[in-house]
Amino acid sequence: MVAALAEIAVDAVQLLGTQDRAGLRICGSLDCGQRFADRSQAGRRQWCSMSRCGNRAKARAHRTRSRK
Repeated sequence: MVAALAEIAVDAVQLLGTQDRAGLRICGSLDCGQRFADRSQAGRRQWCSMSRCGNRAKARAHRTRSRK
């Protein structure tokens, strides 16, 4: 467990020391908050995972629009 945390810490330090830190994002889902590196071409990714948080957010928005 300590080795895994140490590896994550090393990766974080290396990432924060580069220009890639501008691509760090927090998931836009209300119930997630996970951090991720946005490596999309446009640089506008909103969710940590489209199959999980993105799909839920889009389904929620669709249900809201459909009720009106």
